[in-house]
Amino acid sequence: MNNATVPVGVVISKAGEYTFRMSDGTDGILVELIDYETNTTTNLLLSEYNVSLPAGTFENRFALTVKPNKVAT
Repeated sequence: MNNATVPVGVVISKAGEYTFRMSDGTDGILVELIDYETNTTTNLLLSEYNVSLPAGTFENRFALTVKPNKVAT
């Protein structure tokens, strides 16, 4: 499996605090959320990402990076 980055568009109808999280882990795959505005990358398998957003459309702010979770032996 190669690394893949997927843009995430978000439409916010009401300003507030929002949380990105994964409810279930993925076997052998690392999933990271990138916030381009804050230059933050969060491993969603280990923690959630909280962000305050105004109402609006955010087409280029967030992305998910999916890649193999290699374990050194």
